Amino acid sequence: MKFSFPGRKPTPPKPVEDKSQAKENIPSDPKRHSNSNSNSKADERVLEDRNAKTSISASDGAGNSKGKCDVENNARGETELGEEDKSMRRGGGLYRVSKFYQVENVEYYRKGGYHPVLIGDEFKDGQYKVVHKLGNGGYATVWLARDWKEERYVAIKIVLCEFSQEVFEKDTAIMGRIKACRSRRPRSLLGNHIDVPIDYFWVEGPNGRHLGVVSHFSGPSIALCIEKQIRPGERESRRMALQLAQSLAFLHSPSVGIVHGDLTTSNVLLELKNIDSWSEKKLYQKLGPPAEERVYASNRRPLGPEAPTFLYEAADLNRLLNRRTGNIRVIDFGESFFISSPPNHGLGTPASFCSPELLSNKTCGTASDIWALACTIFELRKGYLLIHAYLGTDREALAQIVARFGPPPAHLESLKCLQDYVQEIRGPNLRGMVKSEETEKDDKAAHATINDEETEAFLDLLRGAMDYDIEERFTAAELLEHPWFADVF
Repeated sequence: MKFSFPGRKPTPPKPVEDKSQAKENIPSDPKRHSNSNSNSKADERVLEDRNAKTSISASDGAGNSKGKCDVENNARGETELGEEDKSMRRGGGLYRVSKFYQVENVEYYRKGGYHPVLIGDEFKDGQYKVVHKLGNGGYATVWLARDWKEERYVAIKIVLCEFSQEVFEKDTAIMGRIKACRSRRPRSLLGNHIDVPIDYFWVEGPNGRHLGVVSHFSGPSIALCIEKQIRPGERESRRMALQLAQSLAFLHSPSVGIVHGDLTTSNVLLELKNIDSWSEKKLYQKLGPPAEERVYASNRRPLGPEAPTFLYEAADLNRLLNRRTGNIRVIDFGESFFISSPPNHGLGTPASFCSPELLSNKTCGTASDIWALACTIFELRKGYLLIHAYLGTDREALAQIVARFGPPPAHLESLKCLQDYVQEIRGPNLRGMVKSEETEKDDKAAHATINDEETEAFLDLLRGAMDYDIEERFTAAELLEHPWFADVF
């Protein structure tokens, strides 16, 4: 699929300093004395300092978590083990290798690492009881729990000790701004699909002090559904795409001033109808009981308190798809930043969702969010990645972008380095990688899924949202007025 770009000159949003105060009643780590009541400018300074040191990706509440702890992003942003981790998996670590396909790296059960959690464990003075596992990532495990106080099911993320304070400071700064702005505009629908944590707590364990983040329980991610060949229909996918655009319009608005930074189909969850009335027995009938595997220390050493007695596989949330509402929840603000304080090191966004300016010179902002939104909408509607960086490298993604869209205009100095790739990209090897058999097959299948009338509007939306020139790229507010969303409600 080849695109050409008509000239568009929308006015880009200007960064606005929000001088309002966004205060929250959130418990701080008593050992660190974190100040969660700082004003927005102080919050921005905290994020700027934190972003300069490391990039941390938040995990979601439905088994689609992912972290940036000594890992690289693959095409969809899933984590891959580093060399040290691989040697541990081969048997050179503290514990025997797990037989489960998708489970946390057991070697991170150490001082400063994961908190050992077992089904039935309780947190915050018994308010939350763990009943199932939802997922894991490079810096957290995620659990389904029963909130006895509110009589509901929730998702609880237990963060690695060494990341807990940093995640707490960043999460409360970003979410504090979002909560404050939503409370000032209660009738606005734009921010309704952003998943905001409902509680925080701290837990002391054998590996240190850990942050617990409590969120609403949601269904599987769009990426997981597509992976299982479960794809929303035309009207449902357009409705979800509109809600994504509304979420970015809210975040990018002057009063909020936040860039998401990691918008992908893995970070969009399906909202489910309420299951709070279900007993644990009924929950297990629907999801199946937790699959467990006993943990053994290597070399027949006795198992210490740092590791749990069992590892658990994540629940298959696709078994609850018949309860989906048609709405979505946007999650994972671990790469987010304030518009007025962009990072100078780029982001941890998967290469397949990165804009050309982010890949080539690490420039990120609202425009890079829009590019990622377009990639997300494409996968949501078509069922496969538009830019599929199989190896997950920036170079490969740039090759595919040029193959799809052609070289960037010569006048764009910011993408001058991308010009150097053009001749090399046109070589046989990279060209063959871009035009793989899988891509050709996907392109042929796509013609059968979208009629000619929708195709015209859909391509126009993609052209406007994926312009090389960030000054001509659509804003989120402009996307909301696009004809492709005309009859969506």
